[in-house]
Amino acid sequence: MRWLRGFVAATDWLSRTTGWAMAVLMPAMAAVLFVEVFSRYGLRSPTSWAQESAIFMFAAVGLIAGADAMRRKAHISVDLFYAGLSPRGKALLDVLVGPVVFFFLGLVIVYGAMAAIDAFAFGLRRPNEPNFPLGPLLALIPLGAFLVLLQALSNWLQQLVFLRTGKELER
Repeated sequence: MRWLRGFVAATDWLSRTTGWAMAVLMPAMAAVLFVEVFSRYGLRSPTSWAQESAIFMFAAVGLIAGADAMRRKAHISVDLFYAGLSPRGKALLDVLVGPVVFFFLGLVIVYGAMAAIDAFAFGLRRPNEPNFPLGPLLALIPLGAFLVLLQALSNWLQQLVFLRTGKELER
């Protein structure tokens, strides 16, 4: 059980830390967009980099912060059905659905990594000026999916412990 507590604690720390880092990125994205709006409408001289930079930052926030959202159980669920279940029923449903989630995330990791590798290998770039490289943006997909997979596995293991013992995992 000690290894399980360690895995859960480490995964929670990683999810919380990456979520915090992405939260810090949000004001930077807002500042970049402010510069773009001011340049475009105030100075009548739009930038070529601000919108593209904001797209990259928004993708990072959306893809990397997903693990923290899963840690906090903030992802969308079908509450109409799920809310009416007992704690054990919720845990059982989570355990049964877990392998489907793992399979899907595995596909996202594999195919996302293949797309990122191709983008790096062929030097693919965004079509809009300033033509940022596409590889780093696509690399966020398997990275984010891997972080979500770790957190999903942590949550799943915690639900297994709850089903077996009737108690939350002590950390």
